[in-house]
Amino acid sequence: MFSILLVSLLAGILAFFVGWQVVTVISHDAAGKVQEANAPAPEAGEAAKRRRTFNTRLGALFGRFLPGYVRSLERDLYWSAFLVQYRRGVRSIVARVEADDASRVLGRQLLMSLLLALAALFAFKAPISLVAGFALGWYLTRSDLSGRASSVRNRISQELPEFVQLMAAESASGAALDEVIRTASGGTSMVASWVRGVLSQQHGRSLLAPIGEDPDGLLHHAAMQSGHLPLAILAIQLSYASKHGVRIRPLLEGLARGYSNDFVLSASIRAEKLGNTLGMATALFYAIPFLIAVLVVVGYPLLKALMGG
Repeated sequence: MFSILLVSLLAGILAFFVGWQVVTVISHDAAGKVQEANAPAPEAGEAAKRRRTFNTRLGALFGRFLPGYVRSLERDLYWSAFLVQYRRGVRSIVARVEADDASRVLGRQLLMSLLLALAALFAFKAPISLVAGFALGWYLTRSDLSGRASSVRNRISQELPEFVQLMAAESASGAALDEVIRTASGGTSMVASWVRGVLSQQHGRSLLAPIGEDPDGLLHHAAMQSGHLPLAILAIQLSYASKHGVRIRPLLEGLARGYSNDFVLSASIRAEKLGNTLGMATALFYAIPFLIAVLVVVGYPLLKALMGG
């Protein structure tokens, strides 16, 4: 009896604390948007410090032990931010991920997973329910962000063959590679919007020549930051062609064919996995809850009657 009361108390305290944190983050995000619109640029750093909530500190603490997962979060946040700007109709999209963004998401994921784990333990009173609840919370709190980022990455991969083929056609005029890239970026696709965002960051720097510690230039730096392998391959190939005088059109046509084949292959693999994914989702969200409800409503009273209790 005491353990049940203790778990209930902890769950209530944690639920209140998490709710308070969520409200705090939402209010700070709203204030941040107002400040971005009205405040001078130097105040942005102070606003970021004020938004450093408990979620962020907790995520930063655990992120030290999960560097690979934090990098994955940063890439998902990058493409999620890109999608928001693309839906708003921004033509030159520059997706930025602040240093604390991934830590804040990781901290919220940990807290929500722990809350669901305690709720599962209180509901089913079995140690395994604690693990199952935490795992379910961990998956659910990440799935939305991961799904949005994956959809953008898949669309980028889908659009790349056409974009590179357009670059190949433009290169037939004999224009310089930088000019070919700039001309091809005039479209409305996600790839074109991403490339225009990279071009908007030049500020006198060369797109393909070495900058800072990156030997392959601004385009390669942006592609590596995005974590999108096909974009990184394109940037590396263009940088190599620019340095060594490789014929541009055959290179781009070969890349376009390779991207097209890779996308068709990945699409067929995703289609094959769709059946298994739907089966797991059906079992997780329909079959298992139904079975649990039946056991609680029918099985427990029956078992109690058979045991004479």
